Amino acid sequence: MSRIEAKNISFRYKGNKNILQAINFELHEPCLVGLLGPNGIGKSTLLKCLNGICKVEEGKIYFDQRDITCYSLKELAQSIAYVPQNTYVRFSVSVMDFVLMGRIPYSSYCYCSKDYEAARRAIEETNLSAYQEKDVRKLSGGERQRVFVARALAGMPKVILMDEPTSSLDIKNSLNMLNLIKRLIREREIIVVMTIHDLSLAGLFCDRIIMLKNGRIWKDDSAVATLTEENIKAIYGVNTRVNIKQGKVYVQLENKICDTIEDI
Repeated sequence: MSRIEAKNISFRYKGNKNILQAINFELHEPCLVGLLGPNGIGKSTLLKCLNGICKVEEGKIYFDQRDITCYSLKELAQSIAYVPQNTYVRFSVSVMDFVLMGRIPYSSYCYCSKDYEAARRAIEETNLSAYQEKDVRKLSGGERQRVFVARALAGMPKVILMDEPTSSLDIKNSLNMLNLIKRLIREREIIVVMTIHDLSLAGLFCDRIIMLKNGRIWKDDSAVATLTEENIKAIYGVNTRVNIKQGKVYVQLENKICDTIEDI
């Protein structure tokens, strides 16, 4: 089973103070991990550190017990896929051709039958078979989000990093997307790490939650242990009511903002 580890990593953008400080965690089994915290706390930056887009200032990130800086870009892209928050596409391209781009780390645009087979499988898994000849730009937001997930799957990664995969989706499509992600985790035995703001969805779907505060990991545990009324108040400065039913966490917001938010 693949393993990804962050060992004491820190990161800062040029001229700024540290965005991330002394981050430590290890993922080694199929699961959905939610990164939670206020805007600007470093969630998206942490995703980009995990696949080498952002180079850490201190510490190391390991994939399968090997420093990711020792991987070539091609090797790393074959193992760790990234799905951005922005799914806008500037050029005309069919769903099939777009998903085939996930095979570039293997084929460099010279696609073979194996590449087409992987792309078709990804399209089927994301329920896009009826759209494979359509222009990606003409799809709805939810359909386009699935196309980006299919592109990631086509590369047969062991880890998929997703930056707010439900941010532009309505309630129904958000549920469909997260159910799809959970199914893919089971069937492909992969690790998915995603940033997410919706606490209710995080409580329903995440196997593990990492809460960030002041650029550090503040809590790292199951959804039940992490999404408590006290923790949510400390991180976001809002009052909630939290109920747990059959191992799932249901978060209800109250229409009251706390006067102060400690140390945010």
